Amino acid sequence: MFFLEGVIQQARENQEKAQAILGLYQRMQTRIIEPTHSRHAGRAVEFIFLRPVFASLHFIDGAGIPRGSDQRILHLLRRDGILTAIRTGTGCRAGIHAFASLLNMTEGRPVL
Repeated sequence: MFFLEGVIQQARENQEKAQAILGLYQRMQTRIIEPTHSRHAGRAVEFIFLRPVFASLHFIDGAGIPRGSDQRILHLLRRDGILTAIRTGTGCRAGIHAFASLLNMTEGRPVL
């Protein structure tokens, strides 16, 4: 019986975490659209949820956002604190960014 209670408790915790992640996703849809005023904001949200830690080049190549808009959206996400810079890009070395809110939520503790 003890094992079953543990499984039930773990399932509840996982359900709460999944609901929290879904809530974060919905909030980010709105929060990213506001500063960017871009029809590509949804693609940016999809990308940062699929890859919460990424090099800026991966965002530019993988988000499916046209050139120019991709750099502007990335800049606005950093400026508004949605993304955290792990490593600043210099020269030919791409910057590394993290979506700390999602990472902290999935880990259940502050990691960034």
